[in-house]
Amino acid sequence: MPLAAGKVKSDPPSMLLAERFRRLQRRIESLFDTLGLGKQDILVCEGATSMKDPHNAMKVEHVRSIFETLGRSRATCVPGRINPRSVQHEIMGLYGKQIPRQEVKFAAVQTALALFAKDLQRLGLISEVDGEDLGQHQDVVDALLVGQFAMTRIEAARDGSLPLEEVFQESNVRSRNSSWRAMDANRISKGL
Repeated sequence: MPLAAGKVKSDPPSMLLAERFRRLQRRIESLFDTLGLGKQDILVCEGATSMKDPHNAMKVEHVRSIFETLGRSRATCVPGRINPRSVQHEIMGLYGKQIPRQEVKFAAVQTALALFAKDLQRLGLISEVDGEDLGQHQDVVDALLVGQFAMTRIEAARDGSLPLEEVFQESNVRSRNSSWRAMDANRISKGL
């Protein structure tokens, strides 16, 4: 169950990139302080996605690295990243050839609604259970689905008495792909 959701806002592109990263790092540190992030927690980021602009891809990678480095500096477990395609396969049920981006976004919103409608309403991200306004929060939707998939790996590691890093290592995931199937929305919503 999601306890909170939000966005860490970056500064405008008119500011020097190094200064933007420095200020963003301060915001993330402040967020981690507020949350009391420490050694009892697990931090998982989404892995790299295909981006048309390599400059943007590098900026996103810098931001992920800030999150992970700050987490590690607090002794938080940072076992690995989640491949976005794995989320599409295992949580959203999208197999085969990559579908157009807009269709993936729509499917992500529908999946998030199926899994978290009441939580999203409680957090103020949607006003109605139909969730028409959820598309405005695509980053939050993606984070929720990455988190849901991360939880399936964390539970699998605990059930199998495996180190978390082992179940997040991509080569292990590919060889055991069928073992990471996510529960269907009904079972999740009932807490089974």
